[in-house]
Amino acid sequence: MNRIKYLLAAIGVAGIPAMLAAHPPTVIEPGAGRDVPVPFHPARLLLSGGASEGGVAIYEFTVPPNSAGAPPHVHANEDEYAYVLEGTLGLLAGEDIVTAGPGTLVALTRGHVHAFWNSGDDPVRTLFLVSGDGEFEEFFDAVAVALRETPPAGPDEAGAMVGRIAAEHAITIRMDAVPDTVRHLYQPPE
Repeated sequence: MNRIKYLLAAIGVAGIPAMLAAHPPTVIEPGAGRDVPVPFHPARLLLSGGASEGGVAIYEFTVPPNSAGAPPHVHANEDEYAYVLEGTLGLLAGEDIVTAGPGTLVALTRGHVHAFWNSGDDPVRTLFLVSGDGEFEEFFDAVAVALRETPPAGPDEAGAMVGRIAAEHAITIRMDAVPDTVRHLYQPPE
């Protein structure tokens, strides 16, 4: 082990063995994690970005049938990866509209507009991996606190609140990018 530490120090990465020890392996049992009050769909944080040196947070999202997931938005500081477990997820990935079934992985990289929805009749379960600076977890927490402290009077007020908090976390909501084929999913209920 001393030889490995010496070699790592020689190439300028002396702190790696200590860093690796800071985050022990973690097992998340079924049903474990923390519910996250996302305004659009049920979400559970399975692993916080602070639990890994890479800062990767892992969420499980359940998108109900015939509903919007997340509105079109752009991250300045995070990349998102969607892995479909069950059902068929619709996604906006840049300018492309993607239909993703079980086993599909979609990389939604920072700086590019993306969104997701479920236009089918069955729930969709996905894993979302988010890498970046940790702002994403703080964004969800800030939205939850704001909705609890000042419940919005309706969908428009809720959207404005989420948009304002998103901007504070370097996320830009782009409702102008909603694809025409799913615009009805993003409309306020009548």
